Amino acid sequence: MKNNHEIILKQYAAYCKEQPLYLGTAGSYGMEMLTIIREDVWAEYDILAAFHPPVGAAVQVRVGANNQIGVPIEATAEKGMGEIVFAGYKEGVRQIAVDVLYKVAPSSGASSQNPPSLRRTWAADFVGGDNAEGAERHADAEKSGAA
Repeated sequence: MKNNHEIILKQYAAYCKEQPLYLGTAGSYGMEMLTIIREDVWAEYDILAAFHPPVGAAVQVRVGANNQIGVPIEATAEKGMGEIVFAGYKEGVRQIAVDVLYKVAPSSGASSQNPPSLRRTWAADFVGGDNAEGAERHADAEKSGAA
């Protein structure tokens, strides 16, 4: 499930509940989605969103008729502060632009490989490990109705 962030474009301002907009952690690709609410003059424009990431070149995404865009991989590849510039075009001419700052948090050293299963680890911790003592505690809890 993607995290959806709503951005309202109205006149010469962009409004978002989050200030700055938080787009997850570095390397967490494909997890963030933006919903663009077009108000006033923005309803008339074709919109391009230019993501200026903390590191690297800008990436442009066209805001389609459904007003939703996935955050591009390049926008969250590195930690730091970035900027999204929303530009409104009419008949191919840029009419208006506003920007929104965004933050990408560090990934705390997690690798990009698939993570190990957390379910077994959590369960082992809950019952006290994989040892006999933990199994006995789990069996006692089941007998008493606590599990």
